Amino acid sequence: MHPFALTSPDLTSALAALLRTVPAGRATTFGDLAGALGAKSAAVWVGTVCRRPPDGWDDVPTWRAVRASGECVLPGQAERLRAEGAPVEDARVELNRVRYADFPPDGPLHALKTEQDALAERVVLQDEPTAPGPIGAVDVAYPSPGTARAAYVEMTPDADEPTFSLAVESAAPFPYVSGFLTYRELPAYAALTERLGEAGRAPALLLVDGNGILHPRLGGVACGLGVLADVPTIGVAKKQLCGAVREDAWIELAGEVVGARIANPHIPRGKPVFVSPGHRVTVETAVRTATSWFRDHRLPEPLWRADRLSKTG
Repeated sequence: MHPFALTSPDLTSALAALLRTVPAGRATTFGDLAGALGAKSAAVWVGTVCRRPPDGWDDVPTWRAVRASGECVLPGQAERLRAEGAPVEDARVELNRVRYADFPPDGPLHALKTEQDALAERVVLQDEPTAPGPIGAVDVAYPSPGTARAAYVEMTPDADEPTFSLAVESAAPFPYVSGFLTYRELPAYAALTERLGEAGRAPALLLVDGNGILHPRLGGVACGLGVLADVPTIGVAKKQLCGAVREDAWIELAGEVVGARIANPHIPRGKPVFVSPGHRVTVETAVRTATSWFRDHRLPEPLWRADRLSKTG
C-alpha cells in the first residue's frame, strides 16, 4: 500500500465568488448555484451554507439565493430582497422576473468529474495473486466540523479481535456532496496510509466504507483509494447510490453487473449492504469476501470495528 496525496478544491470560496456576482435586485436558486459549481447534487449543501454562513462572509449576499420555488428561507431575507427592488410576495420571489443564472461554466466540480473518470479508467477488475495476509478495513467519521478521523482495523480469519488498529485525525475542508465522497474522504485516508506505512502495515486487501464501481461514474471512494494506494479494495456501502437490483440480488448499472445487495445471514431481517469491487478484485470476489466476514453485525466484522473506531478514536 503506497502513500499518496489528493487535493480538493475550496468549494466554500467558489460558492462565495458565485454569490457575489448576483446583482442587487436579482435572485438565484440553490440549484442554479449548485449547477454552476458543477453538480446539481450540491444544492442541499449550498442551501445549508447560505442558511449558516461561515465566518468572514459578511459581504457575501446569501440573501439573494432562494429555493427553486422562489421561497425565502433565510431570516429577514424577504425584506432584504424587497429593499433591493426584487418583487417578493408572501415570502416568495417572482423568479420569472428576476432570476439570475448567468454564471461561468467552469465550476470546480466539473474538474472533479473529469478526474473521477480518469481514476475510474485505471481501475482493474481482475483478481491478482496475493500472498496470504491480514485483511484491513477503513472508515471515516467527522467528530467536529472540518475534522476527519480515519480509522484502520486489521484482522485475520482465525482471530476474534483485531491484530492492529489505528485512528488518525486530519483536516476535512471538503463538504459532503452526493457523488463526490471521494474528495471528502480520500485526504483523510491519505493521512492514514502515511501512518500505516510508517508502522509497516501492508494488508492483502482493504474493505472500504463506501462504494466501489457501484457509482454513477464507476469510481467511488473504494476505487480511488485502491488506485492511488495501489491496494486491492472492496466497497461496502449502507445505501444504494445507483443501479438496479435484480431478483437474484446482483446489481446492474448500464447493463453490467457492478455489485450485489447482501445481508448478514446471521441476523434475521437484517438491513442489507451494497458491495462492489474497488480495485484489483472481481465482482464475485468482492461479494464472496465481504460475505465471509459477516459475524454479529450488519457490516462485515473488520469494517464494523473500523466504523466504531472512527467514531470513538
